Amino acid sequence: MTVDDYSWLMGTFEDDAGCVTVVAAADAEGVAAAFGCDALPDTPKTYADMAGEVDFDLLFMQAWFGQADGAAVVLEDNGFEGARPEVLRVASRASSAGVAASIFWNTKGLVIFTAARRGKIVCSVELMDCEPDDLPRSLRQLAARAADEDTDLVALGGAMVEKFTGVTFDDRLVPTAVHRTLTPVLPDLETDGPERSALRHYAPDVVEAIAVAPPSQQRRLANWAARVAAVEAGVAGEAGVRALLDKNAWEEAPT
Repeated sequence: MTVDDYSWLMGTFEDDAGCVTVVAAADAEGVAAAFGCDALPDTPKTYADMAGEVDFDLLFMQAWFGQADGAAVVLEDNGFEGARPEVLRVASRASSAGVAASIFWNTKGLVIFTAARRGKIVCSVELMDCEPDDLPRSLRQLAARAADEDTDLVALGGAMVEKFTGVTFDDRLVPTAVHRTLTPVLPDLETDGPERSALRHYAPDVVEAIAVAPPSQQRRLANWAARVAAVEAGVAGEAGVRALLDKNAWEEAPT
């Protein structure tokens, strides 16, 4: 298919903002798990059943799942989960071909293409300003078309999704796509080393002591700090927090 064959993407959702994710040769439930979806209802509704209406009580917490060419295709009206590395990496592992890709766009003209292979992000680029050399070689010729101001970037992204995944998809999958609710997955935990700790400005000796401490003592300190933080936040008595703290049990504050 050509770039023009994906011109339907921009007009799919009423607010002209959304995300489409394609996971090649994948089981829909495995992909649903990657998106943090709840259990499928006994009587699921399709996009056609809902007339494409977004449940605003579930804004950013819903998607429609369809199939095309043996692939799972996830449609998000005004959503962006499929563009998140935390989601797409896991989704690619649900593919027997090991590939997944998405195109996300919003009303401000932002268009982002993201691709993952076997649990790793291959690229994530904003098409308007992308450098073709930042993408896999197979996508560079298509990506170069983003420099043309007359190019429909969302359609271009759709063509790039097809090129990367090997899956051809069109708007015929939309009406029968099944509605799912989801709980957004937690973002990746980013950790900073001692050199970026705020403590280094006024307690460098403490930072150094923590850095050279054995792992067992560092873990005890982390567990103690988590418990103190939970108490200070007033959530230490909540069942979920308490279970998490108990899982990482500690006996005394580290010295």
